[in-house]
Amino acid sequence: MAQAHQLPVFIVNNFNDISHLGAGGFAVTWRARANPQGEAPHIDGFQNPEEIPRGPELVVKVMQTSGEFANVLQFEHMVMEYPDIKDCPNVMSSLGFVEDPEEDRAYLIMPYGGPTLSTKLHDHAQDGLPREEVKAISRQLVNAHTALHGAGVIYRDHKLDNVVVDGGLVRLIDLGCFKAEEEPWNPIKDPQAWVRGFRPTEVLLGLQYGLEADISALGQPLFRTSYGRSPFQRVVNGEAVDVANDAEALREMIEVYGPPRAHGGMWPAGALDQAEDILPGQVGGQDKTEQEVKAELAARMTALRPQLNITPEELDFFYHALHPNPDSRYSADQLSAHPWLAPPPPAPVAPPPAIHQGNRKRRREEAAPVRASKRIAAMQQQIDHTMRGMNCARLTAQEAAGNRKRQREAVEMIDDLLPPEERDAGVRKCPRLMEKRLLGETGSYVGVTAQEADRRRARQRRRVAVAGRRR
Repeated sequence: MAQAHQLPVFIVNNFNDISHLGAGGFAVTWRARANPQGEAPHIDGFQNPEEIPRGPELVVKVMQTSGEFANVLQFEHMVMEYPDIKDCPNVMSSLGFVEDPEEDRAYLIMPYGGPTLSTKLHDHAQDGLPREEVKAISRQLVNAHTALHGAGVIYRDHKLDNVVVDGGLVRLIDLGCFKAEEEPWNPIKDPQAWVRGFRPTEVLLGLQYGLEADISALGQPLFRTSYGRSPFQRVVNGEAVDVANDAEALREMIEVYGPPRAHGGMWPAGALDQAEDILPGQVGGQDKTEQEVKAELAARMTALRPQLNITPEELDFFYHALHPNPDSRYSADQLSAHPWLAPPPPAPVAPPPAIHQGNRKRRREEAAPVRASKRIAAMQQQIDHTMRGMNCARLTAQEAAGNRKRQREAVEMIDDLLPPEERDAGVRKCPRLMEKRLLGETGSYVGVTAQEADRRRARQRRRVAVAGRRR
């Protein structure tokens, strides 16, 4: 296995901005950026070299290709390519897998997913993460398990360091410890694949397990994300219980759920004999109901985060996620639909920003001429219509016909008689207004005698004649 300080030749030849990221039980990871095309000989030789981004930060996982774990990286890459898993945004994806026989190493290239959840929780150790952020993290990790279980994959490697957070995106990493659901159970090797401190009940008892075991192992880091410690990690005499010790973890589970019974009950079948082998003479106590178990969980939650308001939905979520009996434990699909993981309601739409008074005034001033011209034109049309009706009603038919004739003549003369600046001002759209403009305000015949009307007509004819001569 490559040591942290030993930089493989493959990474040197194909990457830049390289830094050591971490080391696990059988692999080492490096953080780097791929060289531009033409400067990365191994990557440029990929079948689809464009799949390796040349700008963003990447993770290169390194493992020897000889020995007991020779094919782990290849299998991890294969699982990442399963359609259900590849399409899930909450499971880390693979960008490429390379074997280098000369170095006796294999390389798995992945996107860089940000700092680990362990680092994030350490930064908020005093007060914990905001509740909505805790639920968002839980929602995405449950979604990752929905994808894994949909592909028949048991994850088994639950720990805070195997979750990365980049802004609001949460992803599960390191699928090297996976097991296919149909793979035969190995009572010797299978328990060793699970992380101590997060092991489900079936694994602690040495029993066969299925996809449900993943949910118990997932519930424990989710509880730590919410409350900073395992639900089975009481403080006794000033020291927290060491849940990495399987016997201590089992003892604490019995404290929460009551003892196993031959008929099963809160525990899986066969749990009693296994528990007595692990804790001889220490398996006893009263059976507990669901309400009593929830009360015990609530008391532990309150002791860890007394400032939090524990809702019934949250309590029910952890009760079913951590349940020691896989038959009563919720599946990933059931947890996804749980009310506690429901996204928050959409925020109310903010009202539009207030317009500055100066802007309002300027807009009113700019719009005023348009509004005024429309009002004036409407009023002119209404007045003209009214005046026409009055003129035609009060005069004789012969006089009304004469008025209409003179109005038509006035319209025909408008282009020559009006000044140029008024020709396009909309005056000629109103015949009555045009007549007044040409003949003056005395052009009305309303309420006068026939003799006076004749005198007015004579004056109007003279004015029209004078206007014609002025042309």
